[in-house]
Amino acid sequence: MKILAIMGSNNETGNTIRLYDYIVDRLSGEEITKVDVNKVRIEACIGCDYCLDHQGECIIKNDDMEWIYNELEHTDLVLIVSPVYFTSFPSRLKALIDRCQMLYNLKDRSGINHKGFAAVHIGGSRPYPQQFEGIKGVYKYWIPDFNAEMVGFVGIPGTDAVKPEENSEGMAEVDGLIEKIKTGDYYGKGN
Repeated sequence: MKILAIMGSNNETGNTIRLYDYIVDRLSGEEITKVDVNKVRIEACIGCDYCLDHQGECIIKNDDMEWIYNELEHTDLVLIVSPVYFTSFPSRLKALIDRCQMLYNLKDRSGINHKGFAAVHIGGSRPYPQQFEGIKGVYKYWIPDFNAEMVGFVGIPGTDAVKPEENSEGMAEVDGLIEKIKTGDYYGKGN
């Protein structure tokens, strides 16, 4: 199985990277392409709608989105591990999501593999109602653009006080998601 694993934190040394490494290590044996938002160059979408008239093309050609588009289209599973900033995404990850306007504007998605999608998000602040709902709302409308179906979502709050790896309930959910991915117990596996 091919997995596109996106590390979505702007902080290269915090809780998110440790959780990302934990998950990727447990998915060893799979063909994993790693994307660290700190190590790729992604320009912001300029909302020009060039991709409406030029199907499958973005006007911005001088960054890493070209190969990321290819990975999004041809992988079996997309995995994102990211913190939550003010009930939303960190800026670099949001830029990647916004640049998928080119996929949104495609009239024909038949060349895009059907795939699974999984996300693990951590919130540093103490838990509050709907802490992860903004992110879930974006996923609801974003992942169909690259022909994906939700496999699982894990949200772990309060990581400023208790590190994710010390949160037994949260890590049990993460381990359950990893197992679901590894066993292919979801619609996207192998399609």
